[in-house]
Amino acid sequence: MVNGRPVGPTEPVTSRYMQTSRRMQPDSQTKIVRELFCIHCDSFLSRRGMRAILLGDTNVELFSTDIAPKKSVGLVGEDYVTKNCLCRIKDIACLCCGNVMGYHVTKPCSTCLQASHNGHFWMFHSENLRYKDRKDPDSKTTMTWGSIPNTVMDQDAPLVYEMDTSTQLKRDFEAIR
Repeated sequence: MVNGRPVGPTEPVTSRYMQTSRRMQPDSQTKIVRELFCIHCDSFLSRRGMRAILLGDTNVELFSTDIAPKKSVGLVGEDYVTKNCLCRIKDIACLCCGNVMGYHVTKPCSTCLQASHNGHFWMFHSENLRYKDRKDPDSKTTMTWGSIPNTVMDQDAPLVYEMDTSTQLKRDFEAIR
């Protein structure tokens, strides 16, 4: 339980949705890859973050990622529909501190699937994050989405500065499985 709500393991988007993410939009190729951290507890969230604008409301800035951040966030609450489209979404919470960090699009609507987008279905609210540019481990240059390894080769592996989740939170998580 986190903040009184059950936290479950994150599930990857089904393969037919992930196929969309392989068609990266040309303007996304030059975007900087960001490492994302919870602003509340400073725990590591993802090494594949992209600054983005919400399709349904272009005044909303957020960060997104193309793979499930399994070790850092859990799904909380029930699916709900947004006010701007018919996408089904579910909130995600930090596994260290329990704060809601954003949401996961569990079922994109046909309008959003047909729109020009980056294929990312894990969204983080900007106000809940701190980020830093991701550096290539060999060249030490800032990575862009055009040069990032594919998702199979670049899972969100633990980093040196990643915080471990608390023992109690792990017990709570195991209890609801």
